[in-house]
Amino acid sequence: MVGAGLAVAGAVALGSPLVFGRLSDVVDVRTLTLWLFVVQAGLVACYAVTRTTWMFVLVATAVAFVDRGSWVSRSVLTVRVVSSELWVRFRAQQQRSSPARAASGSPVI
Repeated sequence: MVGAGLAVAGAVALGSPLVFGRLSDVVDVRTLTLWLFVVQAGLVACYAVTRTTWMFVLVATAVAFVDRGSWVSRSVLTVRVVSSELWVRFRAQQQRSSPARAASGSPVI
């Protein structure tokens, strides 16, 4: 059932970049990114109280949706903050440090 729940969450999360990309155009992207981290932390904490399969599917879907949305808002923020000359170098540094961030659980961009 976990695999099916994660499959549903992944399918629903495919629409997240559309929603959060548009939202990044309308509201301040720094504030949006900050609030998405806060919401995502709250949603991840909800895993601790899931008791049924349907609760798991709902929480996993919400987490995946917000996770993809925060990825979009961080990408928009990066494009707006980093100059075009430094963008490729910045992205290379981010890709290089990604395994260390993931291992430590860090939400740093």
